[in-house]
Amino acid sequence: ARQLTRAGAGPVTALESAGSRANLAAVNADPAALGLAILSAADTSRTPNVRALLPIFRTCYHFAAASGLRIESFGDLNARRVGVGPEGGPDAALFAETARGALIFPVAVHDAPEALAEDIVDGRIDALWLGAPVPIPLFRDLAQAGEAAIRGVGAWEIARATSANPRLSPAILPAGLYPGQTGTLAVLAAWNVLVAHQDLPDSRATAILRAVFGGGDPARDIHPVAVETRAANAPQNRVIPFHPAALRFYREMGIAVR
Repeated sequence: ARQLTRAGAGPVTALESAGSRANLAAVNADPAALGLAILSAADTSRTPNVRALLPIFRTCYHFAAASGLRIESFGDLNARRVGVGPEGGPDAALFAETARGALIFPVAVHDAPEALAEDIVDGRIDALWLGAPVPIPLFRDLAQAGEAAIRGVGAWEIARATSANPRLSPAILPAGLYPGQTGTLAVLAAWNVLVAHQDLPDSRATAILRAVFGGGDPARDIHPVAVETRAANAPQNRVIPFHPAALRFYREMGIAVR
């Protein structure tokens, strides 16, 4: 919001909300609203007026396995007690979907991530599944304390999940991202995008895009999480239709979007 306001694409005010679904509903109802939304929460049949403007960052889904247990892969979570976040939340829903695709039957345990991290230390659960920008602080702390090892998702499971759900994409986490992680990790990811109403004026939509991609460094100008806020990542959105001004903007840059 500060960057858009500074660059003359505002004024924009940041407001606290209940999350992506609430943001999508608000933008769908208000031509003046902007919103941050994760693609895994998008349902274009419920929010037909919403259009994408730009990619911001990825939420990466992977898990921490309690130390001392023989859990090396996603398939090893079969019959294990796995913390998956609050009941009805996006982390829990994606875990259930991925487990079904992988033909395994874990026992889902619901609670706030911080409480689940305590559960893994105390032995009440075997693993903790989370989605967030990486590195996830809870995972980093568990690994640093020697309480858990950080694991990715297998290639087979990723292929099944991404082919069944266009809201998801594969991602690779570099070695050394977490304490004790000596190799890369393959994970599932969902992009978070800035969305607007289809009736947002083209001139303002273009001003927003230029404010973000106008030659500065988003990781410096906006936030370190915005290291992936690049026009080249726009095609990662295969779910929400782009605003007409965004379509023109990317195509003029030689970036194929739809």
